[in-house]
Amino acid sequence: MPYRRSKEQPWSPAQRQALSCLSPIQEEILWILVEGGEGDLGLVVNQLRRAFPDVPREALIPDIEDAIAAMRASGLIALCRYEKGPHGGCADIPPEEAERVLSLRDVLEWDAVGGYWRWQGGELGLDEVVLAVPRRVLDAFRADHGWQSGCLHRYRS
Repeated sequence: MPYRRSKEQPWSPAQRQALSCLSPIQEEILWILVEGGEGDLGLVVNQLRRAFPDVPREALIPDIEDAIAAMRASGLIALCRYEKGPHGGCADIPPEEAERVLSLRDVLEWDAVGGYWRWQGGELGLDEVVLAVPRRVLDAFRADHGWQSGCLHRYRS
């Protein structure tokens, strides 16, 4: 489903600067989302855990929270949820809900048997959250990293 914001904003100098100065976690978030432009929060956290295997899972969570908050503040990603119905799509969540979601330990629970983080925000009355990347950010990131449609692997030097 397409990413939809209430009002598409033009590129700002701060967004261009943020995209050029990504932390390793922020860059990995964009790599995770580059193919489809969006992904559920639990999936992204689990993929980050695999991408940084030397960092203990509990120690990684604050870094992920900071990375998502900074990317959200600079307009590189949005926190949203799917709306149901024929005109559904990914719609931004209210700021007060976003603050609750960014406390990952409150909305994700470690499944020791399965070895992954799973969504538990429903217990707080929160729908599952999706991270979405605006099209212009995806296009710029893809161009900067030589990504081509249909390529599922990336190569680092």
